[in-house]
Amino acid sequence: TVGAAMEGREFSVRSMAVSAAAFKQPGSPKKYKPNFSSAAQIAKKLVTRFHELRIDPKITLNLNVPNLPLNKINEIVVTTLGTWGSRNPPRKEVLSSGKEQFWITHRNKIPKNSKMSDIGTLARGSVSVTPIGPKFLVDGYSDELRQWLSKHI
Repeated sequence: TVGAAMEGREFSVRSMAVSAAAFKQPGSPKKYKPNFSSAAQIAKKLVTRFHELRIDPKITLNLNVPNLPLNKINEIVVTTLGTWGSRNPPRKEVLSSGKEQFWITHRNKIPKNSKMSDIGTLARGSVSVTPIGPKFLVDGYSDELRQWLSKHI
């Protein structure tokens, strides 16, 4: 989603990636299914007021919504990028036909992320909005973004 949204910057079109998270969060169901309804409702609120946001169109917003019902979501927070850590190495399996198949599996250990990272924010049941620049590191837009969010959510 982020890669697609970042294409907009090539045409100076303000863009936002929207992701519905699917991992254990406070109050989430045992099955970690994304809550597309909550993600859609929050994205709609932000997109309808997107024209009011005055930041460089080269900045892409990365919106991550927890897998919770809308009424259980705590807040919307301006965040930094977190990390899921290194992936496990691919695993090779030889099929009965003799062909080889490779599996890429999830991570065994997720590093601790800061409270203000996108991952730390999702883990608390809050929505994460991370400004991402061409090099994925952006400073200087957080205050404007917080002010814009506080008016409309």
